[in-house]
Amino acid sequence: MNPQAKEYAISSNQSRAIHTLKAKLGISEDNYRAILSAYKKESSKDLTSTEAGEIISNFSNRLNGKKNNLPPRYYGKGERNGKAKNSNLSQLQAKRIDILEKILGWDSVRTLDFIKKQTGNNSAVQMLTMDNAGKVIVGMEKILSWNKRVEYGEINKLSNDQIQRKYSKC
Repeated sequence: MNPQAKEYAISSNQSRAIHTLKAKLGISEDNYRAILSAYKKESSKDLTSTEAGEIISNFSNRLNGKKNNLPPRYYGKGERNGKAKNSNLSQLQAKRIDILEKILGWDSVRTLDFIKKQTGNNSAVQMLTMDNAGKVIVGMEKILSWNKRVEYGEINKLSNDQIQRKYSKC
């Protein structure tokens, strides 16, 4: 093992913190694995110290009821040049999923389950491709249209701000 790589490995305290917070939040093993897969890891032992810090921060925020901000490093540019299948989701797509999640009253675990159902992948929102993010958004908008008894097209044409104003107060 490269001695320099060991310098950046997860510490035992970080590992304990992740597993303690995971238990307090009631995160299932499948959803925990999905979170790790977003970092392209199979075990917490494979995480770097920085990645572990991100997970601890997100878990702590969830536990304390704070909003988790999606790390901007995962966002794509939103380009539509035929490469959407391989590009990371845009900031607008990530924001739309976040808004729909709140309106539908879903927690992050429910959202991860829905992403798996829609895309066939255990991916965190941040790791979705533009193409898969589109599938997730359409699915969530269709559920919202059914719940609110409005046409899907009425929801789909709204901007993020409009959908938030119109349906967050219902």
